[in-house]
Amino acid sequence: YDIQGKLVAFGGRTLSEEKDSAKYVNSPETRFYHKGSTLYLLHEAKKSIRDLDSAVIVEGYFDALTCHIFGFTNTVASLGTALTDEQVKLLGRFSKNLYFAFDADSSGQEAASRSLEIAQRLGFTVRIILMPSGKDPDEALRENKQSWEQAIATATDAMDYEFEKAFAGIDIKSLVGKKTVASRLFTIIGRLPDQISQEFYLKKLSGLLMISYESLVSDFKRSLGKAFTLKTATSAAAEPAKRGFSRFELLIGILANHPQWGTTIQEKLK
Repeated sequence: YDIQGKLVAFGGRTLSEEKDSAKYVNSPETRFYHKGSTLYLLHEAKKSIRDLDSAVIVEGYFDALTCHIFGFTNTVASLGTALTDEQVKLLGRFSKNLYFAFDADSSGQEAASRSLEIAQRLGFTVRIILMPSGKDPDEALRENKQSWEQAIATATDAMDYEFEKAFAGIDIKSLVGKKTVASRLFTIIGRLPDQISQEFYLKKLSGLLMISYESLVSDFKRSLGKAFTLKTATSAAAEPAKRGFSRFELLIGILANHPQWGTTIQEKLK
């Protein structure tokens, strides 16, 4: 269904056990149905998404259906692929807080990474739901509803998730290790939409790698061609503080320079 609840397409789960067979079969795109701008069950989930100020995005139809059956009605499905710009913007009409729950297999993780990139670039707050025991949401809920509730409650911040992935299996005591981690995270930090966030995570990376912030920013700018201005304590102190004058200060200034206006101003204030 589209966002207004109008039927626009069909989707089916194949029963074939052949290795290379398609997992889902969907209607072809038409002037009514565009896969990249449709989210499964959004017409049912949009009120809960707005009320809870968060949306849970899962991968498959049955994951989304089972979530709704068990009461997690702010859940939608991405139709088995990574999210598109259009889908993320559609969710943004109801909430800017997204929880991703993609499958733990390689295709699921690849879809999660691409979806993260889009959502972060568009300024969304993103968290990652780690699957209980490596299961998908449908299996996890049918086995133990509380485990799924706990998985949502303890969802990992997307940037913490990316940092953990980048550092996994790397010897950061070595120069090669430091360069490898920095290279992996520069691209991710670079897609953040504001410089405050970029500075925050560059400083975090600087501390973890035990590399000076200035050196890290220099390499960051070089690798991405970013127009990134380093704000150090020295440069901040060198600039005089600028602020406006209060109305009282302006009045005193006027009177000091034009005492003859005192009587006029006093009459105005009566």
